[in-house]
Amino acid sequence: MTTTSLNLNTRMMAAIIRDDAKAIKAMRDAGVDLAGRNIDGDTWLDVAVARNKKAAAAAILMLGGSKSSMLSVTDKNGDTVLDKAVGVVSDSFLNMLRNAMPIKHNLALAA
Repeated sequence: MTTTSLNLNTRMMAAIIRDDAKAIKAMRDAGVDLAGRNIDGDTWLDVAVARNKKAAAAAILMLGGSKSSMLSVTDKNGDTVLDKAVGVVSDSFLNMLRNAMPIKHNLALAA
């Protein structure tokens, strides 16, 4: 990993930890792929959810491209970000994530 990518990773992690949507937008504007992964292989959305950072998660979802793709990505265990969110985040946070999903995915969750 290059110093530049390591620096961007560190800055993005800091923005998520601070729950700073403006900094996340600035990172996107600087070229960070919000739908991408950190140096540990977790998506940025996974990181925000794991740290219970709702504003950061919302910014990543709104600015990161395809919401469906970001919410459907699975990790090495086959878990999606929604799987990881259950029991970790508040009901309002979980509802925000679920409401970002396309209708066909929401129907599958309701079944």
